[in-house]
Amino acid sequence: MKTDTAAFFAHRSGAVVTLACCWEIERKDGALFTFTDHDQDLVIDDVTYRAVAYERTAVSDEGSFAVDNLEVTAPMTDDSIAADDVRAGLFDAAEIRLYVVNWADPSMGKLFLRRGTLGELAAGHGVDVFTTELRGMMQPLSQSIGEVYGPGCKADLGDRRCQIDLSPAAITRELEVNEGDIYSVAGIPGRQFVVIVAGTTAVEGEAPEYDSTLEAETVDGTATLIAAEAWARTITVDADPTQMAIDVIFDVADSRAAADSSWYDYGVLMWLTGANAGYAQEVKSWDGASTLALWLPAKLEIAEGDTATLYPGCAKTRAVCRDKFANVINFRGFPDLPGIDQAMSYPDAN
Repeated sequence: MKTDTAAFFAHRSGAVVTLACCWEIERKDGALFTFTDHDQDLVIDDVTYRAVAYERTAVSDEGSFAVDNLEVTAPMTDDSIAADDVRAGLFDAAEIRLYVVNWADPSMGKLFLRRGTLGELAAGHGVDVFTTELRGMMQPLSQSIGEVYGPGCKADLGDRRCQIDLSPAAITRELEVNEGDIYSVAGIPGRQFVVIVAGTTAVEGEAPEYDSTLEAETVDGTATLIAAEAWARTITVDADPTQMAIDVIFDVADSRAAADSSWYDYGVLMWLTGANAGYAQEVKSWDGASTLALWLPAKLEIAEGDTATLYPGCAKTRAVCRDKFANVINFRGFPDLPGIDQAMSYPDAN
Protein backbone atom coordinates (compact mmCIF):
# COMPACT_ATOMS: atom_id res chain seq x y z
CA MET A 1 0.00 0.00 0.00
CA LYS A 2 1.35 3.41 -0.99
CA THR A 3 1.19 6.21 1.57
CA ASP A 4 0.81 9.83 0.53
CA THR A 5 0.51 13.25 2.15
CA ALA A 6 -2.33 15.65 1.45
CA ALA A 7 0.11 18.37 0.37
CA PHE A 8 1.91 16.13 -2.11
CA PHE A 9 -1.37 14.80 -3.50
CA ALA A 10 -2.62 18.35 -4.02
CA HIS A 11 0.61 19.29 -5.78
CA ARG A 12 0.37 16.38 -8.21
CA SER A 13 -3.26 17.25 -8.90
CA GLY A 14 -2.34 20.78 -9.96
CA ALA A 15 -1.70 22.11 -13.45
CA VAL A 16 2.07 22.40 -12.94
CA VAL A 17 4.11 19.78 -11.10
CA THR A 18 7.76 19.66 -10.11
CA LEU A 19 8.52 15.99 -9.70
CA ALA A 20 11.81 14.13 -9.51
CA CYS A 21 12.45 10.43 -9.19
CA CYS A 22 14.88 9.29 -6.50
CA TRP A 23 16.34 5.90 -5.81
CA GLU A 24 18.37 4.40 -3.01
CA ILE A 25 20.67 1.38 -3.09
CA GLU A 26 21.57 -0.19 0.25
CA ARG A 27 24.18 -2.93 0.06
CA LYS A 28 24.41 -5.91 2.37
CA ASP A 29 27.33 -4.25 4.17
CA GLY A 30 25.16 -1.21 4.98
CA ALA A 31 26.69 1.19 2.42
CA LEU A 32 24.00 3.54 1.05
CA PHE A 33 24.01 5.11 -2.43
CA THR A 34 21.41 7.73 -3.39
CA PHE A 35 20.62 9.17 -6.83
CA THR A 36 18.03 11.30 -8.61
CA ASP A 37 17.07 12.00 -12.22
CA HIS A 38 16.76 15.72 -11.43
CA ASP A 39 19.20 18.10 -13.14
CA GLN A 40 20.92 18.93 -9.85
CA ASP A 41 21.59 17.25 -6.55
CA LEU A 42 18.74 17.09 -4.05
CA VAL A 43 19.00 17.10 -0.25
CA ILE A 44 16.17 15.13 1.35
CA ASP A 45 16.12 14.41 5.09
CA ASP A 46 19.79 15.47 5.29
CA VAL A 47 20.74 12.92 2.62
CA THR A 48 22.21 14.12 -0.69
CA TYR A 49 20.80 12.48 -3.80
CA ARG A 50 23.27 12.82 -6.64
CA ALA A 51 22.04 13.88 -10.05
CA VAL A 52 23.04 11.18 -12.55
CA ALA A 53 21.94 10.52 -16.09
CA TYR A 54 20.38 7.09 -15.78
CA GLU A 55 17.75 5.33 -17.83
CA ARG A 56 15.04 3.00 -16.58
CA THR A 57 12.12 1.15 -18.00
CA ALA A 58 8.56 2.12 -17.13
CA VAL A 59 7.18 1.36 -13.69
CA SER A 60 4.03 -0.73 -13.90
CA ASP A 61 1.75 -2.37 -11.35
CA GLU A 62 0.29 -5.81 -11.93
CA GLY A 63 -2.89 -6.90 -10.21
CA SER A 64 -1.51 -10.41 -9.77
CA PHE A 65 1.28 -12.34 -8.10
CA ALA A 66 3.49 -12.09 -11.18
CA VAL A 67 7.07 -10.94 -10.57
CA ASP A 68 7.50 -7.29 -11.59
CA ASN A 69 10.92 -6.25 -12.86
CA LEU A 70 12.41 -2.86 -13.64
CA GLU A 71 15.65 -2.37 -15.57
CA VAL A 72 18.08 0.47 -14.86
CA THR A 73 21.19 1.59 -16.76
CA ALA A 74 23.50 4.06 -15.02
CA PRO A 75 27.12 5.25 -15.10
CA MET A 76 29.84 3.99 -12.79
CA THR A 77 32.18 6.53 -11.21
CA ASP A 78 35.00 6.26 -8.70
CA ASP A 79 33.11 8.23 -6.04
CA SER A 80 29.80 6.35 -6.28
CA ILE A 81 29.34 2.97 -7.93
CA ALA A 82 32.81 1.81 -8.94
CA ALA A 83 33.35 -0.79 -11.64
CA ASP A 84 35.59 -2.88 -9.38
CA ASP A 85 32.88 -3.00 -6.70
CA VAL A 86 30.30 -4.13 -9.25
CA ARG A 87 32.57 -6.87 -10.59
CA ALA A 88 33.42 -7.87 -7.02
CA GLY A 89 29.75 -8.56 -6.32
CA LEU A 90 29.37 -5.96 -3.57
CA PHE A 91 26.02 -4.90 -5.01
CA ASP A 92 24.57 -8.40 -5.35
CA ALA A 93 21.11 -8.64 -3.74
CA ALA A 94 21.30 -5.03 -2.53
CA GLU A 95 17.98 -3.47 -1.52
CA ILE A 96 16.67 -0.74 -3.82
CA ARG A 97 13.92 1.80 -3.14
CA LEU A 98 12.37 4.00 -5.84
CA TYR A 99 10.11 6.99 -5.16
CA VAL A 100 9.14 10.47 -6.37
CA VAL A 101 9.35 13.80 -4.55
CA ASN A 102 8.57 17.42 -5.23
CA TRP A 103 12.04 18.75 -5.94
CA ALA A 104 10.89 22.31 -5.25
CA ASP A 105 9.66 21.30 -1.78
CA PRO A 106 10.90 17.84 -0.68
CA SER A 107 9.25 18.34 2.72
CA MET A 108 5.93 17.37 1.11
CA GLY A 109 7.04 13.76 1.50
CA LYS A 110 7.84 10.76 -0.67
CA LEU A 111 5.58 8.61 -2.80
CA PHE A 112 7.17 5.17 -3.04
CA LEU A 113 6.90 3.49 -6.43
CA ARG A 114 8.82 0.29 -6.01
CA ARG A 115 10.91 -1.66 -3.54
CA GLY A 116 12.92 -4.79 -4.16
CA THR A 117 16.42 -6.12 -4.65
CA LEU A 118 19.01 -5.79 -7.35
CA GLY A 119 19.01 -8.79 -9.63
CA GLU A 120 21.54 -9.58 -12.29
CA LEU A 121 24.02 -6.72 -12.42
CA ALA A 122 26.46 -6.45 -15.32
CA ALA A 123 29.29 -4.00 -15.85
CA GLY A 124 29.67 -2.49 -19.29
CA HIS A 125 32.56 -3.45 -21.55
CA GLY A 126 34.73 -0.51 -22.51
CA VAL A 127 32.14 1.97 -21.19
CA ASP A 128 31.78 2.84 -17.51
CA VAL A 129 28.11 1.93 -17.22
CA PHE A 130 26.22 -0.86 -15.54
CA THR A 131 22.85 -2.42 -16.19
CA THR A 132 20.76 -4.05 -13.52
CA GLU A 133 17.24 -5.18 -12.87
CA LEU A 134 15.11 -4.37 -9.89
CA ARG A 135 13.33 -7.51 -8.80
CA GLY A 136 10.06 -6.93 -7.02
CA MET A 137 9.10 -8.27 -3.62
CA MET A 138 7.26 -11.20 -5.23
CA GLN A 139 10.55 -12.57 -6.58
CA PRO A 140 11.32 -14.80 -3.54
CA LEU A 141 7.90 -16.44 -3.87
CA SER A 142 8.73 -17.60 -7.39
CA GLN A 143 11.72 -19.63 -6.23
CA SER A 144 11.46 -23.34 -5.58
CA ILE A 145 12.64 -24.07 -2.05
CA GLY A 146 13.14 -27.61 -0.88
CA GLU A 147 15.35 -30.65 -1.11
CA VAL A 148 15.33 -33.71 -3.30
CA TYR A 149 16.37 -37.26 -2.52
CA GLY A 150 19.62 -38.26 -4.19
CA PRO A 151 22.89 -40.10 -3.61
CA GLY A 152 24.85 -36.98 -2.66
CA CYS A 153 24.95 -35.42 0.79
CA LYS A 154 22.76 -32.35 1.21
CA ALA A 155 24.78 -30.90 4.07
CA ASP A 156 27.68 -28.51 3.63
CA LEU A 157 30.97 -29.42 5.24
CA GLY A 158 31.05 -27.94 8.72
CA ASP A 159 27.40 -26.90 8.99
CA ARG A 160 25.00 -27.90 11.77
CA ARG A 161 23.89 -31.05 9.93
CA CYS A 162 27.40 -32.17 9.00
CA GLN A 163 28.71 -31.43 12.53
CA ILE A 164 32.38 -31.53 11.51
CA ASP A 165 34.00 -28.78 13.58
CA LEU A 166 36.29 -27.02 11.10
CA SER A 167 37.33 -24.34 13.62
CA PRO A 168 37.28 -25.92 17.08
CA ALA A 169 37.17 -23.72 20.16
CA ALA A 170 40.32 -23.15 22.19
CA ILE A 171 40.82 -25.31 25.26
CA THR A 172 40.40 -23.45 28.55
CA ARG A 173 41.15 -24.11 32.19
CA GLU A 174 38.87 -26.14 34.47
CA LEU A 175 36.78 -27.16 31.48
CA GLU A 176 34.70 -30.32 31.50
CA VAL A 177 35.36 -32.22 28.26
CA ASN A 178 33.76 -35.33 26.83
CA GLU A 179 35.20 -38.13 24.75
CA GLY A 180 35.26 -37.13 21.09
CA ASP A 181 35.28 -33.37 21.75
CA ILE A 182 37.78 -31.44 19.64
CA TYR A 183 39.74 -28.36 20.72
CA SER A 184 42.52 -26.13 19.48
CA VAL A 185 45.44 -24.95 21.59
CA ALA A 186 46.77 -21.40 21.36
CA GLY A 187 50.20 -21.19 19.78
CA ILE A 188 50.02 -24.58 18.05
CA PRO A 189 48.94 -24.00 14.43
CA GLY A 190 47.87 -26.85 12.19
CA ARG A 191 46.81 -29.11 15.06
CA GLN A 192 43.59 -29.99 16.81
CA PHE A 193 43.31 -32.12 19.92
CA VAL A 194 40.71 -34.85 20.33
CA VAL A 195 39.54 -35.91 23.78
CA ILE A 196 40.08 -39.65 24.25
CA VAL A 197 39.52 -39.70 28.03
CA ALA A 198 36.79 -37.46 29.43
CA GLY A 199 37.54 -35.27 32.43
CA THR A 200 38.27 -31.73 33.56
CA THR A 201 41.25 -29.69 32.39
CA ALA A 202 43.83 -28.45 34.88
CA VAL A 203 43.46 -25.21 36.82
CA GLU A 204 45.15 -21.97 35.80
CA GLY A 205 48.90 -22.17 36.36
CA GLU A 206 49.04 -25.96 35.99
CA ALA A 207 48.30 -26.21 32.27
CA PRO A 208 50.49 -28.83 30.57
CA GLU A 209 52.63 -28.22 27.51
CA TYR A 210 50.75 -29.90 24.70
CA ASP A 211 52.71 -32.27 22.47
CA SER A 212 51.99 -31.32 18.84
CA THR A 213 53.44 -34.54 17.44
CA LEU A 214 50.74 -36.35 15.50
CA GLU A 215 48.93 -38.97 17.62
CA ALA A 216 50.87 -37.90 20.72
CA GLU A 217 48.83 -37.90 23.93
CA THR A 218 48.71 -35.05 26.43
CA VAL A 219 47.22 -35.35 29.91
CA ASP A 220 45.46 -32.15 30.96
CA GLY A 221 44.03 -32.42 34.46
CA THR A 222 41.93 -35.59 34.48
CA ALA A 223 41.39 -35.50 30.70
CA THR A 224 43.57 -36.96 27.96
CA LEU A 225 43.76 -35.54 24.45
CA ILE A 226 45.50 -36.76 21.30
CA ALA A 227 47.05 -34.54 18.62
CA ALA A 228 45.61 -34.63 15.10
CA GLU A 229 45.99 -32.51 12.01
CA ALA A 230 43.59 -29.58 11.94
CA TRP A 231 41.06 -29.41 9.14
CA ALA A 232 41.81 -25.77 8.36
CA ARG A 233 45.14 -24.39 7.24
CA THR A 234 46.47 -20.85 7.05
CA ILE A 235 48.16 -20.23 3.71
CA THR A 236 50.15 -17.36 2.22
CA VAL A 237 50.11 -16.56 -1.48
CA ASP A 238 53.49 -17.11 -3.11
CA ALA A 239 54.96 -15.07 -5.95
CA ASP A 240 53.18 -14.29 -9.25
CA PRO A 241 49.58 -15.27 -8.49
CA THR A 242 46.83 -15.18 -11.11
CA GLN A 243 43.12 -14.72 -10.61
CA MET A 244 42.43 -18.40 -11.29
CA ALA A 245 45.44 -20.22 -9.81
CA ILE A 246 47.73 -19.47 -6.89
CA ASP A 247 50.84 -21.04 -5.42
CA VAL A 248 50.62 -21.16 -1.65
CA ILE A 249 52.87 -21.59 1.36
CA PHE A 250 51.40 -23.42 4.37
CA ASP A 251 51.88 -22.31 7.96
CA VAL A 252 52.78 -25.90 8.91
CA ALA A 253 53.40 -29.13 7.02
CA ASP A 254 50.22 -30.77 5.74
CA SER A 255 50.99 -34.47 5.45
CA ARG A 256 47.39 -35.43 4.68
CA ALA A 257 47.23 -33.11 1.67
CA ALA A 258 50.63 -34.27 0.48
CA ALA A 259 49.52 -37.88 0.67
CA ASP A 260 46.23 -37.21 -1.14
CA SER A 261 46.29 -34.81 -4.08
CA SER A 262 42.50 -34.45 -3.89
CA TRP A 263 42.48 -33.30 -0.27
CA TYR A 264 41.50 -29.69 -1.03
CA ASP A 265 39.45 -30.37 -4.19
CA TYR A 266 36.05 -28.65 -3.82
CA GLY A 267 37.32 -26.92 -0.70
CA VAL A 268 36.85 -23.31 0.38
CA LEU A 269 39.36 -20.48 0.57
CA MET A 270 38.46 -17.70 3.02
CA TRP A 271 40.61 -14.62 2.47
CA LEU A 272 42.01 -13.03 5.64
CA THR A 273 44.12 -10.17 4.23
CA GLY A 274 44.53 -8.32 0.97
CA ALA A 275 41.94 -6.78 -1.33
CA ASN A 276 39.72 -9.88 -1.06
CA ALA A 277 39.66 -10.00 2.76
CA GLY A 278 36.33 -11.37 3.96
CA TYR A 279 35.46 -13.12 0.71
CA ALA A 280 35.22 -16.87 0.24
CA GLN A 281 36.08 -18.80 -2.92
CA GLU A 282 35.57 -22.39 -3.96
CA VAL A 283 38.63 -24.44 -4.82
CA LYS A 284 38.50 -26.43 -8.04
CA SER A 285 41.54 -28.63 -7.57
CA TRP A 286 44.72 -29.12 -5.58
CA ASP A 287 47.92 -30.59 -7.00
CA GLY A 288 49.09 -32.13 -3.72
CA ALA A 289 52.07 -29.80 -3.44
CA SER A 290 51.50 -26.06 -3.54
CA THR A 291 49.09 -25.01 -6.29
CA LEU A 292 45.37 -24.32 -5.93
CA ALA A 293 43.11 -23.84 -8.94
CA LEU A 294 39.97 -21.78 -8.34
CA TRP A 295 36.57 -22.26 -9.97
CA LEU A 296 36.08 -18.53 -10.54
CA PRO A 297 38.44 -15.54 -10.67
CA ALA A 298 38.94 -13.70 -7.42
CA LYS A 299 36.64 -10.71 -6.98
CA LEU A 300 39.59 -8.35 -6.61
CA GLU A 301 43.29 -8.54 -7.35
CA ILE A 302 45.28 -11.27 -5.55
CA ALA A 303 48.71 -10.15 -4.43
CA GLU A 304 51.79 -11.92 -3.17
CA GLY A 305 51.66 -12.15 0.62
CA ASP A 306 47.86 -12.30 0.89
CA THR A 307 46.78 -14.81 3.53
CA ALA A 308 43.72 -17.04 3.73
CA THR A 309 42.24 -19.95 5.63
CA LEU A 310 41.98 -23.08 3.50
CA TYR A 311 39.38 -25.73 4.26
CA PRO A 312 39.35 -29.26 2.79
CA GLY A 313 36.82 -30.26 0.19
CA CYS A 314 34.03 -32.78 0.36
CA ALA A 315 32.77 -34.63 -2.71
CA LYS A 316 29.52 -35.32 -0.80
CA THR A 317 29.71 -39.08 -1.37
CA ARG A 318 29.32 -41.72 1.32
CA ALA A 319 32.82 -43.05 0.65
CA VAL A 320 34.43 -39.63 1.18
CA CYS A 321 32.34 -38.98 4.29
CA ARG A 322 33.41 -42.33 5.74
CA ASP A 323 37.05 -42.49 4.69
CA LYS A 324 38.10 -38.83 4.76
CA PHE A 325 36.07 -37.41 7.63
CA ALA A 326 34.93 -40.51 9.58
CA ASN A 327 31.53 -38.85 9.75
CA VAL A 328 29.25 -41.27 7.93
CA ILE A 329 26.82 -41.23 10.86
CA ASN A 330 25.89 -37.68 9.78
CA PHE A 331 25.81 -38.41 6.04
CA ARG A 332 22.71 -36.76 4.54
CA GLY A 333 22.51 -38.56 1.19
CA PHE A 334 20.63 -41.61 -0.05
CA PRO A 335 23.20 -43.63 -2.03
CA ASP A 336 21.11 -46.82 -1.90
CA LEU A 337 18.00 -45.19 -3.34
CA PRO A 338 17.09 -46.83 -6.68
CA GLY A 339 17.73 -44.55 -9.63
CA ILE A 340 15.45 -43.55 -12.49
CA ASP A 341 16.69 -46.54 -14.48
CA GLN A 342 15.06 -48.83 -11.92
CA ALA A 343 11.79 -46.92 -12.12
CA MET A 344 11.74 -47.37 -15.91
CA SER A 345 12.78 -51.03 -15.92
CA TYR A 346 10.42 -53.86 -16.89
CA PRO A 347 10.48 -57.68 -16.77
CA ASP A 348 12.30 -59.48 -19.55
CA ALA A 349 13.10 -63.04 -20.48
CA ASN A 350 15.97 -63.17 -17.98
